[in-house]
Amino acid sequence: MHRIRRALPYVAALSIGLATAVVAGAQPASAVQTMITPATWAYTEAQQPRTAFVNPAGDLPIGTTTDAGGVTHTRRSYFTYDLTRFKGNSLSNADLSALITPDAACTTSVQLELWRTGKLNQTPTWRNAPTELELVRQWPRGCDGWFVDTSLTDVVTAARARGDRTLTFELRVAQADEAVAGSGFLITKPETLVTHNAIPVVRNPGLERDGRCGTLERPRPANRGAQVGVTVTDADPRPPWSSRSPGGRSPRRTSDTRRERAVRRAMRGPTSCSVTSPRAPWSPGPRGPTTAPTPRPGRRPAIW
Repeated sequence: MHRIRRALPYVAALSIGLATAVVAGAQPASAVQTMITPATWAYTEAQQPRTAFVNPAGDLPIGTTTDAGGVTHTRRSYFTYDLTRFKGNSLSNADLSALITPDAACTTSVQLELWRTGKLNQTPTWRNAPTELELVRQWPRGCDGWFVDTSLTDVVTAARARGDRTLTFELRVAQADEAVAGSGFLITKPETLVTHNAIPVVRNPGLERDGRCGTLERPRPANRGAQVGVTVTDADPRPPWSSRSPGGRSPRRTSDTRRERAVRRAMRGPTSCSVTSPRAPWSPGPRGPTTAPTPRPGRRPAIW
């Protein structure tokens, strides 16, 4: 009995070491890319300071234009993304893209700006617009159209760290150029391509040796034949390499290691033992009850 008590710390160290090694050695699931569009969009106009233009059809206007009747319009546009869909995911990249077209009467080069703002309310107006919080990007542009492609990774990551459920941006012409006639642009509703990965949930770590279980009080010997198993749940879609080929054989995953394959074999077994399992000590194996082996005199106690 004295030898068994001395050996127990080795069991705890071995169990923890095996579980840690499997988790650290596992390869992450393939990342998923999702194109998100604004949940809400709007624009405001200086000449109609109390009017809200929410979710209008067509492209979003910014800058100053003059219509056929000679009336001047100065506008700013806003759009909001919903971040709740990425709850429980790690995010590695977010790229915004949009097509910007200058007004037909464009006559000058201007500075365009992308701002992070406060929340977009239900009736945003020129007088009641979201507060500008952070200048994200600036682009000096002339009278030519172009495709915007810019990273929002840092901004989106910071918003998730703050616990923000939504993220709102403003597109506008810089204040120094905003009132200049012919500085107007039309912008397609910006889309953002997000690269993310659902964080796998690892549960039920356990040791298995010959299908027989022990407890911390009456453990089974752990040697090279012992295997560790865990239950892993991943919300990401199944990657292409996991489906069977037309010939009926599953493609081999190139990132597999011997340890990963051993873990999967252990997980398929119906008798994996939880490290903290309350099962009865020295449960009978396929050949009947098993008794604890007695260490030989003069040798180091077995690891239990």
